[in-house]
Amino acid sequence: VLLPTIVMLLLIAVRTRVDTEVHPTQP
Repeated sequence: VLLPTIVMLLLIAVRTRVDTEVHPTQP
């Protein structure tokens, strides 16, 4: 039951990381 949650969080973390790398946050 805990595994899907970890996988989902991991995917979200990776997706956010890639998104910030591709589109750097501008002030």
